[in-house]
Amino acid sequence: MIRLILAAAMLCALFAMPAEAGTIRSRSGATAHVADRAVHAFQCLVDKLDSSGYHIKFMGGWRKHGSVRRSLHPSGMALDINQFSRNVTRPRIPASATAWRGPVA
Repeated sequence: MIRLILAAAMLCALFAMPAEAGTIRSRSGATAHVADRAVHAFQCLVDKLDSSGYHIKFMGGWRKHGSVRRSLHPSGMALDINQFSRNVTRPRIPASATAWRGPVA
């Protein structure tokens, strides 16, 4: 029984949100959890998108697994905004608001 409890605790710790996590919020009410050290940068991006008139419907930050190899989502260091599939957003995010320049090899 003790082993089962320890195993369950280890799984919870493995898949838990980062200990230092923060929340990003848009004017529309969309929220996402990210690593504490990334809160300022991501909130700045969201604020700039909001002030430019871009409508944020939903965001995705921390999650216990990555959808692609070497994803930064499990560490809370990635933020998806209105993302429907890999590198596809609707409405499209203005090019001036993103650093993405193409696929990473």
